Amino acid sequence: MIKKDPRQDLYDTIWQTVSPYARVYDLIPPKDTPYPFIRLGEYQGDDQAQNKTAVFGTYFQMVHFWWTKEARQDMTGTMGRIKQALREIDKTPGGFQIGTMQISEQVIPDVDGTISLLHGVLVITAIFN
Repeated sequence: MIKKDPRQDLYDTIWQTVSPYARVYDLIPPKDTPYPFIRLGEYQGDDQAQNKTAVFGTYFQMVHFWWTKEARQDMTGTMGRIKQALREIDKTPGGFQIGTMQISEQVIPDVDGTISLLHGVLVITAIFN
């Protein structure tokens, strides 16, 4: 019997991995939230097979980073450290084996009122079983 949904277990594992680096939100934070912050955003799961004791599939998670434009080096360094930490995870606390297939990265200029920002995005693709 599966104790915890593998997608939730992966989500929790990613949250624990990114939380030492900045405040983390699962929804868009309140308007006056100071920068920097991270938001665990959109996700998608694809179960490819299931038996009585295991689920096999692919999980996609987007992680959004908001930093001020002046802190670009800090943001890209943080994104790099998080990518490295994610690649080192081979098993979730719930016991699912995972392998990070791909982590893509994008940095987009953004504006919040008069504040120039950088919006970084990691898209994590992991297989689980």
